Amino acid sequence: MDMKSRRAKSLIGAVVGFLLGIVGVYLFDFQVESATHLATSAPLATVRVHEDIPDVSDLVKLSGSALLDRLEVVDSAQLKRVIQNCAVGDLFDPHRVAVMRYALELLAARKPAQFLHWIDGGQVPTTIATLAIETAATILARSKSIDSILSISGA
Repeated sequence: MDMKSRRAKSLIGAVVGFLLGIVGVYLFDFQVESATHLATSAPLATVRVHEDIPDVSDLVKLSGSALLDRLEVVDSAQLKRVIQNCAVGDLFDPHRVAVMRYALELLAARKPAQFLHWIDGGQVPTTIATLAIETAATILARSKSIDSILSISGA
């Protein structure tokens, strides 16, 4: 073998080795990134964080879908407390009334019979709760179950 062919083979071997090294690093990095992504994303999809009762002063700063997104993660007992906290304040404040109406709508949609029983206790001014009362009644009427309608008195 002459000197030129040895140099050519060495050069080709070096280039192939370099390329294999790059491919190896890429594949290793991809596997680590994929494993890290799966390890961090899986629990986020299954774990639900317990939310504290949101402060009314924070809620009145939100509007539309941001407000609805914030209230949807709050459980029914906490929604009732948000509604009661809103009712204690200035009912002429349109932002406070909007928070109360969104919370009432969510509560009415979740458990309509219990909502109607709760609202009957005078917890909230009826003028503000009218739409939520209609929502709860509509859900119960669509359920086509006489038991759901009769459960209003004993909820």
